[in-house]
Amino acid sequence: IALTALGTVTNPDLIQKALNLILDPEIPIMDVSFISISLSSNKKARWAFWNYLKENYDAIYNRLNANRIVFDRFIKFTLGKFSSDEAYEEIKSFFASKNTYGFERSIDQVLDGIKTNSSWVSRDKDDVKEWLNTHGYI
Repeated sequence: IALTALGTVTNPDLIQKALNLILDPEIPIMDVSFISISLSSNKKARWAFWNYLKENYDAIYNRLNANRIVFDRFIKFTLGKFSSDEAYEEIKSFFASKNTYGFERSIDQVLDGIKTNSSWVSRDKDDVKEWLNTHGYI
């Protein structure tokens, strides 16, 4: 519960501190997903999470891939939160040069999901904004 809560912070300094917990040896490997999923779900932290993952990929991979299922789920449940063509291209490009053995299917699913999310946002964002405005939500 505490790790999940830490992933909801919005202050950039606190986001960085929360990101650093991913590689903190005091955080059990099986618990890294709690903060990672929370940070990647947090619209204020999502891109910081992605940048941290890119910058620390080898260390994160080495830490979590001792159990392929853990790393597979880490990828699947963190990177699928994006909804832009920019994110799609960055993630696709980043993993094109990586050995994705054991989580290649998750990468494909993540990319398919991002493409779907991006298409939905492009197609429907104006209608959703209008509805929210009409009903007094914004």
